[in-house]
Amino acid sequence: MRVVLLHANAGSAASWSRVGPALGDRYQVFALDLRGHGASVRAPIGSYGLRKAADDVVSFLTALGVEEPMLVGHSWGAAVALVTATGAESEQLPPTVSSLVLEDPPVMMSPKLQREQINDLIKAIALPEIELREILAMVHPSWHPDDVDSLLEGFRYADPAIVESLVRDGSCTGSLLPLLGQLTVRTLLIRANPLRGGLWSDEEWAHARRILPACCTTVELHNASHDVHRSQFNQFIQAVREFAEI
Repeated sequence: MRVVLLHANAGSAASWSRVGPALGDRYQVFALDLRGHGASVRAPIGSYGLRKAADDVVSFLTALGVEEPMLVGHSWGAAVALVTATGAESEQLPPTVSSLVLEDPPVMMSPKLQREQINDLIKAIALPEIELREILAMVHPSWHPDDVDSLLEGFRYADPAIVESLVRDGSCTGSLLPLLGQLTVRTLLIRANPLRGGLWSDEEWAHARRILPACCTTVELHNASHDVHRSQFNQFIQAVREFAEI
């Protein structure tokens, strides 16, 4: 099986520095720098809609001949994975994917609803690295040093204007709940604790579980922050491996 990893807003392929090797002993793993992030091309502001990012993923799969991959996305990357797999807002048939892992995706991209998260990201990007390390050590004392490094690596290349643009542009897609209801591929939807920054309220989570097709599985990691693969690394890897082997 081939696995394609898609990072969050202000992240990069480095976000998966521990996940990649942990899955690489069983699968062929690719981690992408999505548009405007890491070492990727900086598309113009206003060009960061979910469909645009999904088209980049499709182009990557086509160029490298990656067939029937498992797409694993975190936050914005999970939204991109969902749009890629469903073919939303595209006249073309979606690529054939074997399965999806959606790590705490947004319910919808919304500058209004995500204003606090956007502001926090922009403030964090502007901080000197040594200061940000100190804050992370206080807020996330259990994080592995490599996960701290991988977060800082993404922030090092992050552009505040792109951080805002991808949320604003992505809002055109509207609520992602209908797309969850349209899924025809095996999907693992992972929820972080909303009291620790998770994006799903209890009501939204209950609604998602009602509309998800039978091919979908849900997991709640109650001790996980929004960065599930960092805050609960072992549980995340176990959940992904168990799901992949079904």
